[in-house]
Amino acid sequence: MTAVNQIIDIAKKQDGIFTRKDLLNVVRSGMKNISEGSLVVLLNRMIAENKIIRVSYGKYKLNEDLKHEFLYEPNEFMLSLNKHIKEKFPFIDYCIWQPSVFASMMLHVPAVRTTLVDVEREAMESVFM
Repeated sequence: MTAVNQIIDIAKKQDGIFTRKDLLNVVRSGMKNISEGSLVVLLNRMIAENKIIRVSYGKYKLNEDLKHEFLYEPNEFMLSLNKHIKEKFPFIDYCIWQPSVFASMMLHVPAVRTTLVDVEREAMESVFM
């Protein structure tokens, strides 16, 4: 876990608002790989990247408008299924996905261990036969 992620975790534990003193206490107790000077540099960098907002002197809060980047890596089964469809039907548009990818963002996840394949209507019978 990077120091930036650790700072964000500390802020989340304190309902988004934290002080520089809070971070310095954590640095002294647990984060041995970071000095006080580099903590100030990290805070300034996080402000420049719009990850945190300065509320007042020495007080910061998480930027609620910050959108997290969605990264997805398909598993082996999906890659082999993709290869199979691409070889047999190179000119169709299709999408392969699993509901488990969205599990962390959903309240109700239907059939988590399912793989869904969406294809064009015209190619549906050929692909699924």
